[in-house]
Amino acid sequence: MTEILVVSSSQAVRDAVAKAFTGNEIAVATAASYREAMAAVARTSACVILCDDSLPDGSWKDLLSHMAMVPEPPQVVVISSDLSAAEAVRLGASDLLAKPIDAPETRRITESAVRHTAPVRA
Repeated sequence: MTEILVVSSSQAVRDAVAKAFTGNEIAVATAASYREAMAAVARTSACVILCDDSLPDGSWKDLLSHMAMVPEPPQVVVISSDLSAAEAVRLGASDLLAKPIDAPETRRITESAVRHTAPVRA
């Protein structure tokens, strides 16, 4: 089963993304902060991380910097209502998921990122 990690301090965002994958072949792990995300990355096999652009103790850019040091890193998708997809991708994200969370768009973007991960992480 494919696993993704949703990182957001907003319970509503974490719930909306998890709900988008209810009954799907994708398992959803969650983290509410950068620190929780780092612990989750160490204990899960998430191939995609959906990270809110605003975290209480770090940023999606910090997460990208950390992932750059990981062999076969997961794809990082930024969740934002302020950034453009072009800006997020230019800074190293694989894509951007716009707020408010739309279930079909969440699945489309996440499944695309899953397809672009290294086969050994899937």
